[in-house]
Amino acid sequence: MKSIFQVIGTLSSRIFGNLITLFMLGFWSKEYGIDFVGFISLFTLQVSISFIFSGIFAGSSAIFFSNQWSRKSLLLPACFGTIFLSIISSLGLMALGLVPEEAISFFLFAAVFHALGSLFQSIHLGSGNVGVFNHIQLIQNLGLPLFFFILPISNPYELYGFSWIMAQFLAFTYSVFRFPKSTDLENHSFGIALKKMFQYGFWGQITNLGQMLNYRFSFYLLDFYYGREAVGIFSAAIQLAESTWLPAKSIGTVHLSRLLNLPETEDSTIFSMKGAFWASLAGVITLMAIPNEWFISLFGTKFAKAFPYFLGLSPGIVLFSFAIIMAQFFAAKNKIQLNSIATIFGLLATLSFGFAFVPRFEVLGAVLATSVSHVINSFVLLYFYQKQNPISWSFLLNPFQWKIST
Repeated sequence: MKSIFQVIGTLSSRIFGNLITLFMLGFWSKEYGIDFVGFISLFTLQVSISFIFSGIFAGSSAIFFSNQWSRKSLLLPACFGTIFLSIISSLGLMALGLVPEEAISFFLFAAVFHALGSLFQSIHLGSGNVGVFNHIQLIQNLGLPLFFFILPISNPYELYGFSWIMAQFLAFTYSVFRFPKSTDLENHSFGIALKKMFQYGFWGQITNLGQMLNYRFSFYLLDFYYGREAVGIFSAAIQLAESTWLPAKSIGTVHLSRLLNLPETEDSTIFSMKGAFWASLAGVITLMAIPNEWFISLFGTKFAKAFPYFLGLSPGIVLFSFAIIMAQFFAAKNKIQLNSIATIFGLLATLSFGFAFVPRFEVLGAVLATSVSHVINSFVLLYFYQKQNPISWSFLLNPFQWKIST
């Protein structure tokens, strides 16, 4: 029962945050143009790329070791590695000219505060503090529009950047204030802890890098061949399509925390997979039923081009709901390399189909490349999971059966 309430709380916070994001994207699109939405997509993409490196210590490794090591053994190497890699990766991205020119003045601070906030959020999740994890996300989602409307900055690009930084800093402060108490867990020297976190986190971030490129590599191609407007249209379609992942991601978040903190006999992966699939399918059907005029009123007339692309993304999005749960299962079982292998297969599809389709078919090409990548990634993970735990497809695909026959 506790996990059901945790899923509901996580889903509620994600839905609320996603609605805020959608409305703000609509506001920015109509106030500053679809090009500004394209800038936001590219800026957040670069922050995500920076986190691919700092996340070696701030992401999956912090989650995995948070309920195994003492706070002293965990925090010192995690903070050192997170800050160091965040600074190095941010400076590298700026040197390579990948950061949008409008974001140069604030990008480093945005990346560092995002990484630190994510580190403490990961520790809360690994420690079983799902409620605090959700609160941090809510603060980030509410803080950005709040600061955007109150900070006395006239340049919209700088206003967005410093609003992002303030929201991340506020969430970081709250996560430190609610930091879980230290318990009698393993102690490790700084060097050993740093090495262990790097080894686990490296594979986790290989997976995240591949996933991020699977989701966002087409942004680069669209920006190169067609400009910011194409990026804005595609990002609006992506935002809608991935909103149907909110239930799957919420279930996956709670499921990972349970796997790390409960006995192996209480593994409920098959039930989580089923719930994630049917909830995502229901989300797609719901969005399809909403009149297109409503979305146009939110994002502006140019969004009329984006909604059909959302429909094209939907099959891959729904199938990938299985992969979200299986990836959490392998992460909790210290088999994170399997996630990396599946991601690499998906990334190969993204690159090959992206370069083949985007130059010829514009946004439609990005949709095709993304959907194929999701499908391939999902099937590889299903293969790995099936080898260890045979799947009852009749149970998974029957929405009226929620008890496995013995």
